[in-house]
Amino acid sequence: VYVTARLAGVKKGFSTNRDLSAIASIKMPVDSSTELPLRFSLTSDNLTPEGADAGGAWWAGRDLVLSARWDEDGDANTRGPNDLVGRVSCK
Repeated sequence: VYVTARLAGVKKGFSTNRDLSAIASIKMPVDSSTELPLRFSLTSDNLTPEGADAGGAWWAGRDLVLSARWDEDGDANTRGPNDLVGRVSCK
């Protein structure tokens, strides 16, 4: 499962604009023995280089979207028809 935090209301895509980049992300290994619901927390250790830019002050106080993706093949760069995605907005 991959959990990613991004700015709310921003369409993602390739750009040098840091507003489009993930702010933080984690990979959570999951197998048949994993207890659900999954529990996680994002800390400064999970910031991407873009999220850590300016000490993280550029996105502080802005609305975020957290996405969780159960990725069938375990490769964050691919999207498959059996991958499951959930999103929630956070203030």
